[in-house]
Amino acid sequence: MSGFLMAISAGLCAASAAVTAKFTFSSEEGERICYFFHYITFGFAASYDTQVSLVLRAVFFLLTLALNGLMWTTYVKAMQIIGTVKATLTNTSSNLLFTAVFGWLLFNESHSARWFCGATLIVTGILLMQHGGMNQTEHVKGHDESQDGDKKDR
Repeated sequence: MSGFLMAISAGLCAASAAVTAKFTFSSEEGERICYFFHYITFGFAASYDTQVSLVLRAVFFLLTLALNGLMWTTYVKAMQIIGTVKATLTNTSSNLLFTAVFGWLLFNESHSARWFCGATLIVTGILLMQHGGMNQTEHVKGHDESQDGDKKDR
C-alpha cells in the first residue's frame, strides 16, 4: 500500500473513531443508535432499553479504541514511507474531509463558511510548513556538500 493511501486511511480511521466516540458518549446519539439497532434487529422501533444502550455504548467504545489504534499504525507507516510532513498533510486533510462528510451524512450537520475557511487555513499552514521544511533541507544539504568539498581539498 502506498504511503499516501495509508495517510488517507489514517484520516478515515480518525474520522470514524470520532463518529463512534460520539455514539459512545452523546446521550442523544446513543439513544438514536439504540432505536436504530432495535429497528434493524426486530423490524420495529422499540422503546429505549438501558441494557441494550449500555452494550451498544461498550461496543462503540471498543470500536473507538480499535479505530484509533489502526489510525496510529497506518499514520506511522505512512510517515516512514512518504515522510512526516507529507503524511501529516495528507492525514489532516483527509480527516477534515471525512469528518465533514460523516457529520453531514450521519448527524445532519451543516458546516458554515467559517468552518471551511478554518479547515483551509489548517491545510494551508501545513503546506507552508512542508514548503519551508523542504527549503531548509535543501539549504542544509547544500551546506553539507560544500563542507565535504572543503575537506577533500585539504
